[in-house]
Amino acid sequence: MTLVVFDLGETLVSYEGIPLNWSEHYLDAINDFLIKNSICVSTPGLELAVSILEFYNTRTNQRTFEVGEGEVTRKIATVLGIDGAVFERSFFSYFQQRATLEPSALETLMQLKKENIHTAVLSDVPYGMPRDYLMEDLGPLRSLWTASSLHATLVSENLTHRASPP
Repeated sequence: MTLVVFDLGETLVSYEGIPLNWSEHYLDAINDFLIKNSICVSTPGLELAVSILEFYNTRTNQRTFEVGEGEVTRKIATVLGIDGAVFERSFFSYFQQRATLEPSALETLMQLKKENIHTAVLSDVPYGMPRDYLMEDLGPLRSLWTASSLHATLVSENLTHRASPP
């Protein structure tokens, strides 16, 4: 059996206008939630929320441990005194609204299916993003799972450890 494993970001899906390092969007994503929910928080609270995101940002802070689903957004919600589940959805939606399929993704996956090559997705989801949200980002590619083309979707949390820094 032959298996081809794809990463999600910049391979199958891109986030238009969003770099791989999300740090320049932290405040916008948090403020988007706060404004939509008419919530005011202190500047020190916002700074602490951003520092939590910076700590878990693997683009700037290499780590070998993985975080659980929702762990990071729960910490931020606790610091800001807000509803964790609602904040989590809002935070990731800020980035997901710009998710677009990579131009060659569907064609590549269909060609591999024709050749009876198994495929899977393994993504180091950012900040403990829930797997369900990753599935949303896959959009039209999700239909391939029912067509038995994509055989597995794993997120880094499933593995519990990240690759060691080079």
